[in-house]
Amino acid sequence: MIFDSIQIGRTISKLRREKNMTQLELADRLNISYQAISNWERGISMPDLSNLSELSELWDVSIDEILGNSRAGKILSSISEQRTEEITPQELEKAAPFLKPDQLEQSCDNMKDCLTMQDLVQLAPFISSKLLNESILNAASKGFEIKDLVYLAPFSDSKIIASLLQEYLEKGGTVTYDELIKIIPFLNHKTADYALQTIENDKIGISQLKNITPFVGTDTVSRILERIIDSGRKLNRSDLNYFAPFLNNEAMEKAFRSVFQ
Repeated sequence: MIFDSIQIGRTISKLRREKNMTQLELADRLNISYQAISNWERGISMPDLSNLSELSELWDVSIDEILGNSRAGKILSSISEQRTEEITPQELEKAAPFLKPDQLEQSCDNMKDCLTMQDLVQLAPFISSKLLNESILNAASKGFEIKDLVYLAPFSDSKIIASLLQEYLEKGGTVTYDELIKIIPFLNHKTADYALQTIENDKIGISQLKNITPFVGTDTVSRILERIIDSGRKLNRSDLNYFAPFLNNEAMEKAFRSVFQ
């Protein structure tokens, strides 16, 4: 592990005690809270690059020594000096918790031509939506899996996710119900309806249809519910009350007969 938060915390604790400093004294020197120092030392969080530089100067030790890994120090040094050609996307992902947003943004922008969708899955929580959207469009041309879109959807432009999913399905790709239910809140009705057509009909029952109903069109809900009724499934009043606002006239009549006949 390049960046081991537990080991880094132990090293910071050791160096602080060797300098006979309390957590509060160290916090005052760095102009941060003592709770932050406590979290570092327990491995709950890690200092960012500017904090590491301050610790290095304060204690007259190298950043490598604080991190306990010479490669880790070189990675942060390369990022700090914008020499991103010296690191891999995977190393940038590992370094992300140490970087301020503007440092990470610049590094990602410099490396966006070589970032894959899998890289962006790891970096998404740390970078802006604008850069992420640009990077997704660039990386998608190299290939992606549905699980990548599922993870990236909450962080990116829903129009981009819908467009990529539509393209994926039109090329013969498929999506499972479990995948669709995670991504469907970020899709437009057209793409959601199209995605549903790739799922085997017998995989969607009443409970599954209720989960997706708010996100698809009336005709789609009606078609699936009619298929469920035709298969012999009898609706109850609760089902009817739930689906009624989403059905066309023909499906509503069939649902009504299922309940009261």
